[in-house]
Amino acid sequence: MPYDIIIPCFWINRSLFEYNLQSWIKEIPTERILIGVNNVNELYYLKELQQKYPVIEIIDQIEKHTLGGCLAELMKRVETEWFVFVHTDVLITPFAFLIMQQYQKDNVGIIESHREHWDGTFINVAEKNIPPLIASDYYFRDRSFSGLQLIQRKAIMSLVERLDDDFLYRNEDMIFQAECVKNKYRYCKTWAMHIHQITNRQWTYDKEAAYRMQYRGFIKYTEPNKLTIDPCIAAIKYMKHTFNETIAGILEFCYMVNVDWAKIIIERWDSL
Repeated sequence: MPYDIIIPCFWINRSLFEYNLQSWIKEIPTERILIGVNNVNELYYLKELQQKYPVIEIIDQIEKHTLGGCLAELMKRVETEWFVFVHTDVLITPFAFLIMQQYQKDNVGIIESHREHWDGTFINVAEKNIPPLIASDYYFRDRSFSGLQLIQRKAIMSLVERLDDDFLYRNEDMIFQAECVKNKYRYCKTWAMHIHQITNRQWTYDKEAAYRMQYRGFIKYTEPNKLTIDPCIAAIKYMKHTFNETIAGILEFCYMVNVDWAKIIIERWDSL
């Protein structure tokens, strides 16, 4: 079964990106690689790569404001029943995707690959430079983590169809997970592994804008439940203490887009 692959692009590490791309092509039976470009500085570089890898289709997303707007456009272009959402800074390890495919069932919505971080540094062991061994624990957490995910299109299209170019940024994994579960599909974590290259720690937005988008994304696109309340409240707490965000402004937003969140925020506010 071939799959469409979607990759929203803003930051690209050019010393690693082609290597990552080759791992996707090698490990995933690929129909098309849809690369959404939201940074004009990367457009020429990607068009050069397209000449080497005809499976690439470039979608100009320069006018989009948020990751949510980019993802919605890319997902609406997907033509395969299942598709792959991968980040530019992800290297797929050998046979990892084969492991993920074993979880494909009609009642499964999203299949997550486990991630190990590499920050680009090396240590010297027995006269060899190797990445330091720092094991992660993402498999054991209830919340989702994007990076490499195999997604059944119908499990989340109800969200994609109503997704605006506004509040998805550094929260998209949890919001897609919430939609998947709400639609009665399973969210599966696996020991299929990819390497997340955390060599670029730049954010597209400053922290005030980013954290405001995070809690507003939860309020607008999810219902308060065991998956969504804690990350939403964590973002609100940060905004309260760091940028003096007021409960009045947050509740005004709730009453505008999703009143179900108002009671939870009122109950939690004084203890934050």
